[in-house]
Amino acid sequence: MVFLSIVLTCGLLHMAPSSAFVLVPGPRPVRRTLVTPLQAGSDEHKPVPILSAEEVASSLWKTADIGGALYDTNVHGVIRCNGNDSSSSNDNDDQYRYRLLYLPCRNRGEILRLILEESRVPYEVEVVGFQNWIGGIKDTTPHGKCPVLRIREPSTDASNTVDLGQEGAITRYLAEEFRLAGTTPLERAKVDSLYCFWFSTMRNNGVSHDGDFFSIAALKEATLCDGDGNGIADLRRPRYEDVQRLETLNEYSRAEVSLIALDYFERRLEENNSSNVNVNGNGNNNGWLVGNACTYVDLGLFYILFELSELDNVGPNFDKVLGLPRLGRFLQMVSEQPHISDYLYSPRRMPRYSRAASGQSLYTYLEGRGSPRIVL
Repeated sequence: MVFLSIVLTCGLLHMAPSSAFVLVPGPRPVRRTLVTPLQAGSDEHKPVPILSAEEVASSLWKTADIGGALYDTNVHGVIRCNGNDSSSSNDNDDQYRYRLLYLPCRNRGEILRLILEESRVPYEVEVVGFQNWIGGIKDTTPHGKCPVLRIREPSTDASNTVDLGQEGAITRYLAEEFRLAGTTPLERAKVDSLYCFWFSTMRNNGVSHDGDFFSIAALKEATLCDGDGNGIADLRRPRYEDVQRLETLNEYSRAEVSLIALDYFERRLEENNSSNVNVNGNGNNNGWLVGNACTYVDLGLFYILFELSELDNVGPNFDKVLGLPRLGRFLQMVSEQPHISDYLYSPRRMPRYSRAASGQSLYTYLEGRGSPRIVL
């Protein structure tokens, strides 16, 4: 039986000389039983406390309350998700075969968490605040980057631990493990092809969630300019397939390039569904991008659309504003999946952070749909 452990850096915890721990900022929480995940490149166990999702969220919001941001977070702990219990005891460690290590934000970890949540597998999130990340955790990871998927046999020593780095590799691995990669070789290739497209556009080749190839900020600005010659109605939106080279694509504005990417997924939804289904959703419409079931590229597209539809972005009626009816129905459909819905409105999901009007990350925590401010 393979043990998978994913490390998610979602905050930092200052370890006192004893086995107690201190959350900074904020009062000292009660002492908890310590779990001892094996750190890559180390021959010794490094204890990490089990924290509740509410404790982690509270620490992040307290950081925000004193003017801090992601780079100031100082919480380090493990959140247990989807297990038979959420206690601080080590008695049921074997059920948590997966641990995700990442910073206290969504970003590169979000598609991985959505895969785990949709699969309803018990897993742990190791939340590593940025101060702890640069204070030593970074040096334990395969490439000095996160997220990290930690894999080991149950109850074994560090020599049998494997850490898997790189978002794309972890995404594909988990999707294969939990049957979210397609049901046939051809379907799996189609899903991978769409994932590559999603990564190069909406993920800006992994550099940012808002950049030259996709920008929610640019789309928001265009919606505010409607009527003055620079609004949505004035934007060019040819088919992606008709834009021949990157040089040609660079002739379009960020808002136009973003619409071109969204239009591509709109057409993929249309093509994957019955020709008898009309724009109002009547007919045998399964709603997915490939085949008849959810895959990991659906989950990647979903969380981008979820952010696009936030009130402080384009908004819940983005589908009408941007002329994307199928993507609007897709967002609603995925949001209503029981496991996804439970995650979206739970404290175990990391909060959003703010961006400047240009789309540049400000890394200050921000409330959103399903993510209220939590302070204990």
